[in-house]
Amino acid sequence: MDLFISDQGQVLAASILMTIAMMAALAASKRRTGMLLTPVTVFFLFACAHVVFGRYAAAVLTDQYSFVSRAALGPFLDQSFLVISTGLTCCLVSFTLFPCVSSGRVAARLARISCKGALDQICARSRVIILIAIPLIIVGLQQLGGIPLLSDNPRHDRYLLNFTPEHRLDTFLVNRGREIVVFPAAALALGWYFRKRRVMDAFFVLLAAAGCMLTATRAPLLICVSIVMTVLVWKGHYKAVLLAVAAVFAVLIASEVALGGDSNTGTGEWTTLQGIGADLAEVRDLGWVLLKQDEPYWGLTFIAGLVPIPSFASDFTQTYHLRTVTLNAIGFPLTAAHGGLRITYSGEWYLNFGWPGVVVGGLLYGWMCSWFSGLFYRLRTASNLYPVGACIVACAWATVSFMVYMSGSASGGTLKTYGAVLIVFLFRLRRRTRNAVQEPLLISREMASAGSIR
Repeated sequence: MDLFISDQGQVLAASILMTIAMMAALAASKRRTGMLLTPVTVFFLFACAHVVFGRYAAAVLTDQYSFVSRAALGPFLDQSFLVISTGLTCCLVSFTLFPCVSSGRVAARLARISCKGALDQICARSRVIILIAIPLIIVGLQQLGGIPLLSDNPRHDRYLLNFTPEHRLDTFLVNRGREIVVFPAAALALGWYFRKRRVMDAFFVLLAAAGCMLTATRAPLLICVSIVMTVLVWKGHYKAVLLAVAAVFAVLIASEVALGGDSNTGTGEWTTLQGIGADLAEVRDLGWVLLKQDEPYWGLTFIAGLVPIPSFASDFTQTYHLRTVTLNAIGFPLTAAHGGLRITYSGEWYLNFGWPGVVVGGLLYGWMCSWFSGLFYRLRTASNLYPVGACIVACAWATVSFMVYMSGSASGGTLKTYGAVLIVFLFRLRRRTRNAVQEPLLISREMASAGSIR
């Protein structure tokens, strides 16, 4: 007699396994660093809550779409949840069981730039970058024909950046402009928090936020806030983190009211709660793709997203880029004003290699999370009041745990822009003397050799 487990039973079992793995990861963090809440474990908590809420939000919102029925999409939503939760569970298991490679050398170099002089340099460079980025956004939007935030339907017109060849340069200007302000705005906010409060720094942060708001997109602002909160968690300033989380939720609710309904629906306006559920779209988006997609891509989407193959030399990138794959799956033309679907890092592994890919991808991601956890811990013991090194690591970590986790290789262009900004940040920064960081690093190495960091 065959054992049959219903789809709902599989969803429940996957949720329980993910919860157990989450508890084990928290215990591992406590054993290694002495802290339950770290930048890495906070991301784990967010990811677990995100996939659970996303699954049930997707089920509730199924009837809001006119191009797919609940009966047709329902099983694929369950499959989508299983894919994402399995990848996350494998990540948590890997983080718990596998020791990370040594991060002492990287921590030593970052600790040497954690001084007031380096923080002043980064803040000065951030102001210049923001002054360059804002005109790019304004000029690009002007050429594209309008400002999404001021349109009648901002939720739709934030994709005013269409992908037709004649507007490729305009789209490039807006996208790069709103991407390069993210790290500078976060650095200035941290500079304002950790040193003398300067009105100029606050003004430039607001200027960067206004530039992003003109495009009616919130992802750059959320990444900026996540960088700031990552450093605050790293420093143990939990009261400030709670205030920041409350402010983020308030802004999200206000933005849902301001952005209004979604033009992709066939049933009219959404409530604010439905709008928030629609924005946590990863489970729904992957379910849409699984509904149409059968054949694996065997790594082609990763290559198309990460390898710089110019479009004039080959149509490989346009054919296999994750945006193309996801839009084709739901029947959207490639010239549509849409940036593609977010199917998560685990979802892309599934599209390429099936369930073995989900497991391997999750284990690799957990190993990477363990490395970041060790690096944050070493910097905590070696840095002083000026968290320059921690800010650099937080920028990288927020990118990996937000852009890559949510969008997979589709964020390849954004990653290149972020990498360029980090290079500008790190170029010829002032350093502390070796003796100023030697003692704390020796302490962290002794703790690592004793088994505190694995």
